[in-house]
Amino acid sequence: MFRLLFYAQSAFTIWMLIDAIQRGMGYYWWAIIFFFPPVGPWVYFFMVKIHDFDTAWAHRALGVDSKWLAKLFRQGPSIDELRYRHRINPCLENKVQLARRLYDEKEYAEASSLFQEALKMDRDDKEALYGSGLCKSKLGQFAEAIETFNRIVQMDRRFRDYAALEELARVSWMSGQKEETIIMLKELGRTNPNLKNATLLANYLLQLQRKEEARQVLQTALEDYKNGPSYVRRTGWKWSDEARQMLKSM
Repeated sequence: MFRLLFYAQSAFTIWMLIDAIQRGMGYYWWAIIFFFPPVGPWVYFFMVKIHDFDTAWAHRALGVDSKWLAKLFRQGPSIDELRYRHRINPCLENKVQLARRLYDEKEYAEASSLFQEALKMDRDDKEALYGSGLCKSKLGQFAEAIETFNRIVQMDRRFRDYAALEELARVSWMSGQKEETIIMLKELGRTNPNLKNATLLANYLLQLQRKEEARQVLQTALEDYKNGPSYVRRTGWKWSDEARQMLKSM
């Protein structure tokens, strides 16, 4: 029994470590996962990985607000504590951590200012660039956001599992560059074919009234999902549900 638990924990640790590497998470997360088992991998799971999953089941089964549940798992140091850490030691990491929390609290202007301070310390820090791009997008500074996300894509297309490329497409759409958005998402689908990317593309195609093209994208992606390996089916069920709902709505 003990050996079985050991193997299960080892597999879980490897899973979390691979996930952190694929997302482009900071080296400190790698250290937490690798050097502090069994606690480290579980900390990463509840702080980061759990947000990949749909927590609506909690509301349905337990009467728990799924948004509240996700927020509970996301809780780390309080914003006051992060402000204190930054005041005592205004290093790059503390600036980025505080700016992230401010962004979560919808304090976009202050978060943007902190991300800019972080970039003055390291102009190529991808976490600071990504946060800065998100803030600029929320503040309606679409041209600056596009430039920022473009920098990340040029540095590392796979950063945070292609999150910067997704944001680049979204902001391009909001700024009126609709055909450019479709081209980017089609390229993303070729680079990283999965149901999530297919659903994003189909959503924009529908907004352009290109219904048949959207239908084909979703049907092909669902067929690939159905016949894909088991790990793809385990991680893609949320997007398979959304893709099927989109097809029904057509």
